[in-house]
Amino acid sequence: MSKTIDLVAQVFSLFSIDKEEISIREVSNILGIYPSRVHRVLSSLECCGFLEKGLNRKYRLGEGIFEVGVLYPAHLPLRKIARPHAEELAKMFKANVHLAIPSRKNPHSAIIIDRIFNLESSSLIHRFSYNVPLHCSAVGKSILAFLPREKRAEILHGIKLIRYTKNTVIDLKLLKAELDQIRKRGFSTDYGELHENLCCVASPIFQNQQMVGSLSLSDTKERINDRNLNEIAGALKQKTVFISRQL
Repeated sequence: MSKTIDLVAQVFSLFSIDKEEISIREVSNILGIYPSRVHRVLSSLECCGFLEKGLNRKYRLGEGIFEVGVLYPAHLPLRKIARPHAEELAKMFKANVHLAIPSRKNPHSAIIIDRIFNLESSSLIHRFSYNVPLHCSAVGKSILAFLPREKRAEILHGIKLIRYTKNTVIDLKLLKAELDQIRKRGFSTDYGELHENLCCVASPIFQNQQMVGSLSLSDTKERINDRNLNEIAGALKQKTVFISRQL
């Protein structure tokens, strides 16, 4: 990899949900590179539309990144195959559906690559991020539970069990026990662990016997609860098994 390409990759890696702007000085200090070189690279990315510069002279991601980024999930075979099944589930339960895959960049997170919003469901779902923690989201726990044993142990060894709500499980022993249960029953749940009053049920998707993603239904606890859990989980597992066979 050339030094310039490596620098560009490092610059983009500095952005996150919590970090939306960076300055030339920040990049220089963090990466240990002369400001003059950082300026040349950031200016070139700005000219290409991949970065935008604000009045405060700090840089943020530009529309060029968005245009390229949306192509990634659109071209994924998993999304193309899962989409019609996700639409059926959303219509069947009048709930929101999410399709997620493990994050390569951040092994402690899952990436939402597709979502279907149901107009009859709660607006709470709009608070749901594109990048969700493995330990307290239904799609995340479904992914974590079905990772190869060594990979799962590696992630659990370094995972930060951040408490998002009063329902978030932050005891590693309890989380491990839950993951074992998820492997046995074939689905995971999230009862307000990531967002208050937002409940989810998820089931894993496999390709050649390897877990590649997870599909979930999400809504309020009034609409997803113990009364309809078995029905939702059964429908989800049926769909994910069918999707897995098509991959």
